[in-house]
Amino acid sequence: VMSKKEKKETRRVSSLGIRMPEGLKSVGEAPGWEVLKMAVDSGASESVVSDEMLTRVTTVEGDAMKKGVQYEVADGTLIPNLCDKMFIAVSDNGVARQMRAQVCEVNKALLSVHRVVQAGNRVVFAASGSYVQDEHTGETMALEEKGGMYMLKLWVKAQGFSGPEETR
Repeated sequence: VMSKKEKKETRRVSSLGIRMPEGLKSVGEAPGWEVLKMAVDSGASESVVSDEMLTRVTTVEGDAMKKGVQYEVADGTLIPNLCDKMFIAVSDNGVARQMRAQVCEVNKALLSVHRVVQAGNRVVFAASGSYVQDEHTGETMALEEKGGMYMLKLWVKAQGFSGPEETR
């Protein structure tokens, strides 16, 4: 019988079908990887990172930046969209996912529940265990509660990224 902790550790997100090679056991021990801890935020309309996060990931001038999009933070201040970062993020258990985050002046990375749900997932917050679950495959990734916030820990390797629109 698996313990509650073991069950939590087997959950993983699957918004894409990408898998890391068999030999990759712990990306944390591999050089060139950066940890990204994202606060799961049901009030955020976009997933965001600051320019100081993921410094070795190529940034692109996205549509939001070109259109002059700004975001309103909790105190009403408007902050501009600076660019996009597109990257492959890998969970502790080696499952990889394509992600996009808007870059703006924030002090913590935010994972938009809205964007996660749009990508075909559900987000569950529960005392028995919180997680993101792919609605098609059932795969889940556990969220960690820290100081009243739910966090998703990801690993990102230094990379450039050519998204689907750029390869057509």
